[in-house]
Parts: sequence; C-alpha cells; structure tokens
Amino acid sequence: MSFTGSSGLALLAALGMALPGGHARAETLTWDPVAPGNGSIENADGVWDEDGGGTGTVNWVDAGGNAEAFNNGDDVIFAPNTDGTASASTISIASDLAVASITFAADPAGNTAFTIVSPGGGQTISPSGGSLTITANSAATINAPMSGALVVAGTQTLTLGFDDTTGDAPVASLAVSAGASLAVAAGGNISGSIANGGTVSNAGTVGDVTNAGTFTNTGTAGAVTNTGSFANQGTTGDVVNTGAGATFTLNGTIAGDVANAAGAVLEVVGAGVITGALANSSALTVAPGQSLTVSGLTTNAAGAELFIFPGASFSGDIDNQAGARVGLFGGSYSGALANAAGGVVDVSGVVSASGSIANGGDLNVATGAFLLLGSTSLTNSGTLDIDGTIDGDVETAAGGVLDLNATGAITGTLTNAAIATLAGDVGAIVNAAGGSIEIDGPVTVAGSVTNAGSLDVLAGNTLTVGGTTTNTAGGTLTVAATATLAGD
Repeated sequence: MSFTGSSGLALLAALGMALPGGHARAETLTWDPVAPGNGSIENADGVWDEDGGGTGTVNWVDAGGNAEAFNNGDDVIFAPNTDGTASASTISIASDLAVASITFAADPAGNTAFTIVSPGGGQTISPSGGSLTITANSAATINAPMSGALVVAGTQTLTLGFDDTTGDAPVASLAVSAGASLAVAAGGNISGSIANGGTVSNAGTVGDVTNAGTFTNTGTAGAVTNTGSFANQGTTGDVVNTGAGATFTLNGTIAGDVANAAGAVLEVVGAGVITGALANSSALTVAPGQSLTVSGLTTNAAGAELFIFPGASFSGDIDNQAGARVGLFGGSYSGALANAAGGVVDVSGVVSASGSIANGGDLNVATGAFLLLGSTSLTNSGTLDIDGTIDGDVETAAGGVLDLNATGAITGTLTNAAIATLAGDVGAIVNAAGGSIEIDGPVTVAGSVTNAGSLDVLAGNTLTVGGTTTNTAGGTLTVAATATLAGD
C-alpha cells in the first residue's frame, strides 16, 4: 500500500502509524540522554533538537520507556535520576522548538538542577498551542530565548535569564500561577506583560505588570497595576496601587504617575523618586530617615493620609484636599503645601520647611513641636492652632482664625488681618485694618507692635512689648481695667 502527498501523511497519522522521521502523535517525553530505553533515568548534558525528517537527537524516552527523539508538539519532562544521585545538567537547544509543556519534576532530595541554553543564540522555544506551561516542581533555569504566551506553575523557582529580543519573536505574555515562583535574572528581558498571582523577583527588564501576588523589582518594569504586595527597588513605569490589602513599597524610581487608590498602602522605605504626579486616596508614609521626591503635584484626596516621619524628607508640592490629612511628624518638607478648607495638617516633632504653606483648613502645631520656617511663608486663612513653636513669620488673612496657646510661640512677625487670640509669646505684631487680636494670657512681644485694627488686652492678662507700641489711625487699643500693657 502506498501513501503519497499530504492526504497520505494525514491518514498515516490518523491510523497511529509513524510519520517519516518521527512519531505520529504528540507524546510525553522524559529527558534521558545517557542510555535512553535502558529502564532508568540518567541525566547529563545534551542536545535538544527537533526530529524533523528523522535527524533528531535521541535523548528522550516515551511513557513506555522507549528511546525517542523530540517532535514539535510534544510535552517534555525533566526528572531526577532514578537512583537518586545528584545531577546538574545543561540542555542545549539546537533548533527552534514548539513545545506543548515543560515540566521539571519534583526531586525529594533537592539535588537536581537543569539549565536550558541556546548556544547559537537565536534558537527559540515557543508554544505549540495557545500557550506553553512551564511547571517547576524543582528549581530550573531557562536561558534560551522563549516566545509567545507562557504560564509558570509549580512549587519551586523558575529562573529566566534570556533576552527575548534575540529570539524569533518576543514573549507576548507571561502568567505566574498562585503558588508558583519566578525569578528574572539580571540581563534577562521579557518584553511582554506579566500577570502575577504567585511570587516574582525581577533583576532584569520586564514589560507591564499586573500583580496580585508578591513582586520584588530590582530591575526595570513597565507600568504596574498592583493589588498584592509590590516592592520597587529599581525602576517602574506608571503605578496604580489599588484595593484593600494592596501594598507598594518604594526604594527606587517610578518613572511616571502614581495613583494610590482607596484601601491601598504606599510606603517609602528608602530613597523614593516619582517623576510624575502622585494622586493619593489612601495611606502614604515616608518612613523614618527615608526620602521621597515627587516632580509633579501630590494630591491628597478626601479620606487620604500622608505622613512624614522623623528624619524623613519630602520634596514636592502638596494639595491637601477637604477630608484629607497630612502629618508632619519630623524631618523636612520642601515645596508648596496648600491645605484646603476641610483639610488637616498636624505638626509634631521638629519639622524643617522650605517653600510655602497656605492653610485654608486646620493646621495644628502640637505641644513641644517646632515648625522651622526659615524663609518659608505661612499664610493662614483657615484655623491655625499653635501649642508648640513656629520659628518664622505668620500671616493670618481674611477669614482666618489663629489661636496661640500658652505653651505656644511665634518667633517671627505675626501679621494679622483676621482673628487672633494670643496667650503665648510673639516676635512682633502687625495688626492690619480689619484685624482683631485678643491678649488672653501673659504675652511677651520681643519686638514692636503696630495696630491698625482692634487690639484688646483682656482682663487679668498682661501684654509686655520689648519695642514700641504704635496705634495708627483707625486702630483701637483697649486695655481692660485689670489688664496690663507694659513697654513703650
């Protein structure tokens, strides 16, 4: 009986008869290069190529223990030695391969290692179907280029060290299953997107990342959407950190914008840099002694908290919106801080500020705290409550309310065009037309007092002025019967 042409080959395959140069149907083959077919698995270095025309290297055994060459479409297994002895084998691919699946079988002794390489540099492993699943139940490394849609499964770590731009085509996508572990080595390049439900460490370059597991980046990644735990010690693109339980730690660079959505946590644990804008709707902390530089605007939205801890530094402009809170608990802040009506800024510890502070909400300086303004301007059109010390000048604009309590102090000049109640010491006072100041304690002014508004020294209290007191045209200066005004 004679069979010719493509229809004849198809009939041979349908009958289960061997095609010329290979087996008829896709099979499951196990690597066994020493003496394939002798009944035991014996690992060693060897060549993995495609049988194509009966010229393939016979380095495999089928499920029945028969010696075989690999054909495209086969599933392959790399297993421990039958006798349990240690082995570390390098498999060199010598042709492009289309593989149904790759499994690195479990080794109870943990002394088996496989590395797949492409000595020629361009030979590529690709899926024979829609995707290629690599199951790593023992540790393994693939340094030969891969392409297409890849899935990583198993219980041990699979290391990828190839640059997919050197192969026939790039990796289109890579999915890491729950419980699986992937390491992208330094020099590795995965062009496609990564969807992680397991554990990934990247020291190379990868595409966009969707992370629901644990991801540590010390290399370069594309845009990141994180609902799991992501530690960036390298560089990423835009970041969306979203969902209850999502945690993003930063000790590197985000080259783009950041959205920290409700329920998520963004923590700076080193030297953090964000080259774009930062939209915070949840919890953002700069840990003690660490730093964050944001090139664009940081928007702290309703319900959000932005905390700068002792010894930490924040550089960039902040828009603290109604219902949001900024905690300056120590360290330094540089930039323009705008606190809108309904927003809260709390100052405790020693805080060094440079830039400008415009308060339209509530700004509280705690007892024992020092807000060191230097050349920074602080303008208050909201409520400014001072129990600690503001080292610098303060201006209260129309609509503002200032309470300087007995433990508080303003070392610079207080310029008031609104309402101020003073029970602590001040460097100097300029009370503008329309301004109202009540002295409600033993207040010492080191410099001068100029009044063009309403200045009342309430009963039982003392205002001591080190310089001169000037009541200009339109100004009203009232000293209650049991009050004292001392000075020139």
